[in-house]
Amino acid sequence: MYTVALVALYWNKKPPLTREEKARRDRAAKLRGLLERTPGFRHITDYEEQLQDNMNNSYRSVKLGTQREVMFENVFTLLYNIDINVTDIHSHHEVRLMEMKKAGQGTEIQLGQMFKDISGLIKRTVLTVGCAGIGKTFLVHKFVSDWAKKCFPQDPHFVFPLKFRQLNLLKGQNFTLAQLIQRCIAETKSIEEDILNHIFNELQTAGDYSNSPFKVMFVMDGYDEKNFELDFNTNCSFTNISNSYPVEVLLISLIKGELLPSARIWITSRPAAANHIPEEFVDKMTEVRGFIRDDQKKEFFEKTFSDENQASSILSHIKTSKTLLTMCEIPVFCWILATVVKDMVYMVHKYMGTTIRLPKTLVELFCYFLRGETLRVKMKDPALGEEDEEKLLKDAGEVLLKLSRLAFDQLVKGNIIFYEEALKACGLDVNKDLLISGFCTMFFKEDDVFFLQTVLKTFLGDDGYNSDSSLPDFLEAAMKKTLKSESGHLDLFIGFLHGLSLQSNQSLCINIFHCLIEMNDPSVSQGIQQYLESKKELSVPQCSALASMLLMSEEVLEELDLKKYNTSQEGRLRLVPAVRNCTTARLADCNLREEHIEVVASALGSNPSHLRELDLSGNGLKDSGLDLICAALKSPNCCLEILRLENCFLTERCCEVLASALTSNPSLHLRELDVSLNMLNESGMKMLLSAGLENLK
Repeated sequence: MYTVALVALYWNKKPPLTREEKARRDRAAKLRGLLERTPGFRHITDYEEQLQDNMNNSYRSVKLGTQREVMFENVFTLLYNIDINVTDIHSHHEVRLMEMKKAGQGTEIQLGQMFKDISGLIKRTVLTVGCAGIGKTFLVHKFVSDWAKKCFPQDPHFVFPLKFRQLNLLKGQNFTLAQLIQRCIAETKSIEEDILNHIFNELQTAGDYSNSPFKVMFVMDGYDEKNFELDFNTNCSFTNISNSYPVEVLLISLIKGELLPSARIWITSRPAAANHIPEEFVDKMTEVRGFIRDDQKKEFFEKTFSDENQASSILSHIKTSKTLLTMCEIPVFCWILATVVKDMVYMVHKYMGTTIRLPKTLVELFCYFLRGETLRVKMKDPALGEEDEEKLLKDAGEVLLKLSRLAFDQLVKGNIIFYEEALKACGLDVNKDLLISGFCTMFFKEDDVFFLQTVLKTFLGDDGYNSDSSLPDFLEAAMKKTLKSESGHLDLFIGFLHGLSLQSNQSLCINIFHCLIEMNDPSVSQGIQQYLESKKELSVPQCSALASMLLMSEEVLEELDLKKYNTSQEGRLRLVPAVRNCTTARLADCNLREEHIEVVASALGSNPSHLRELDLSGNGLKDSGLDLICAALKSPNCCLEILRLENCFLTERCCEVLASALTSNPSLHLRELDVSLNMLNESGMKMLLSAGLENLK
C-alpha cells in the first residue's frame, strides 16, 4: 500500500514553477482577496483574463490603407525605439531631422521595459515621440497585443488604450472615468462599471505606484491629433472617482497625476505637439525612429513579398536615392512603396512586355500610388467601363487639387488633422468626393501646367499674390512663405508642388533644390556647388536648407570648412549636419555644443562613413564630448585617418579613453592625432603613443 502511494505521487508530480509563473500565481492569490469585502463580484483575475482575451481577438489583425485586414504578426517589423532626454524634442521639420539621425544614437529599449529607467525603477508617465507614419500606433498595437498574450513577466493587470481621434468626438461631454473607458474601449464592456469604479478608487487612495494593489496602465495614442485644448494650468481636484467631468479635464488630471497617481501613463505624439506637455509631467521619454537599420527594411519587404529576390531588389533600388532611403525609415512609406511595386508587377502580367521602372522621387512614387488606389475602385466594381475609368481619374484629379488646397491651408495654420468643416471650406463633399477613393490623383504633364496654374493660384491670395501672375511668380511667392517658417513644415509640400509643375527655375532661393530633385533635374549638383562657392551672405534658414541639400546630394562633398561661409555663428552651426556627407570636416573654433558633437559622432559611425579628416580644435569638447567621439571611433564603420583635437580642454582621463578607442577597433587606421595644448601629463601621452603605434600595425 505504501509503495503504491509513492508510485502515485511520482506519476502525478508537477514540474517546478518558473519565477514568472510563481509571480503570476502569487499576484493572482493577492487579487482574489482584494474584493472579498465587495460581495457579488467575480475575482479580479477573471476580469483581467477576460479583458486580455477580448484584446487578443481585437488586436490580432490590422487594416492597412484601403485594403483588407491582415494578420498583425505577418506585417509587424520591430521598430527602432530609444531612450531620449526631454530636451531632445525639436521644432524643425520631422523628415529633415530624420536625415541627421542614424542608428547607434541613444539606448534601444524593449517594449516590456518601457517604464523602467536605467536603474530599473518604474516611472509613471512615458512620452513617446516620432514623426507621422513612423510606427507609434503600431508600437502601441504591438504592446497591447503582447500584453493580451501575457508576454511580459511583470505586465500590468489592466491596459486601457485610448485614441485621441476617438476622444475628439467626445469633446465637451461629461463622463466618469469608468464611463469614458467603456465608451471608448469596446473590449471593456464585459467589466461592470462598478468594478471599474472600485479599481479606480483603490488606485486613487493608494498614492504612488509601489503602494497600489492594482497595476493599471492608460495609453493615450496620438496626442498630436487632438482637436481640443488641454490647459495644464487648470487646477483640478478629484475627491470622488464617481463624479462626472469633461473629457478634457479627465485627461489633464490623468497626465498631471491628480487623478490615479499610481496608474502608469503612456502618451504618443509627434514632436511638435509633445512640446506642449510641460516637462514636470513627463518622467521618461522615448523616440520611435522606425526602420533606421537596413535589416529592418529588408525584413519588412520580405514579409510583404513572398519572392526574396524581389525584396532584395527593392532594397537595392531605394539605396540609389537618398530621398527614398531616408523616407523608407518610415514604415508607412515602405508600405506605399511596396503597394506601388505590387501594382507595377500586376501591370507587367496584364500587359506582357511592359518593363518596370521603379520611381526615384516622391512625386513619382505618390502619383503611381494614388493612381493605383483610384483604379482599385474600378476593380471593385466590374460594371465600370473604360469611359467610366477616364471619368473616375478626372474626378479624382479635381479632388486632388481640392485636397492640395486643404493641405496647404491647414499646414499654414499648423493643423495636421482635418475635419469636416475644413473639408467643406475647400469645396469637398464629404459624402461624395472622398468616396471616389481613399486617395485621389491626377498626372500633370508639361501641357497640364496651365490647368495646375489656374487652380492653384488661390493658395496665396492672402499674401498679396496677383491672380494675373505667372506660375513661376506663384511658386516664388509660395517659396517665400515657406522660408518664413523656422520649423520647415511646408518644405515637403512645396517640393511636391514644384514636382507636379514640372518647371525648373533656378532663380528661386536654395529650397528650390528640394524641388529640382523631385523633378530629376541633372543640374542639382552644379547648383549646390555654385552656392557653396558663392560669397553671398547666408541667412540661418538658408544654412539649414544648404545642410539638408548637402545631405541629400548623391555626391560626397570633398571639404566642409565652416569658416569659409559668409554667415553668422548660428548659421555655421546649422551647417554641421552636412559632415555626414563629406570627407574632410574643418570645424575648428566654432563653439560647438554637445548636440553638434553628437551629430559629428553619428557621422563617424554611420554606414557608410565618408569622413577621413576631422578638425575639432578650439572647441570645448571636455571629457563628455570626447566620450562621444571615442565611442564613434570604436565603430567598425569609422574610417577616420586624421583627427585634430588641439586646445579642446581635454584632461588626463582622456588619454585612457582615446587609447582604448584606438586599440579596440581593428578596422580603424588613424595615422595622425593632434592633442596639443591640452592638460595631458607625460604618462598619458606615452599611453596614447603606445596605442597609436599598436593601431598603425
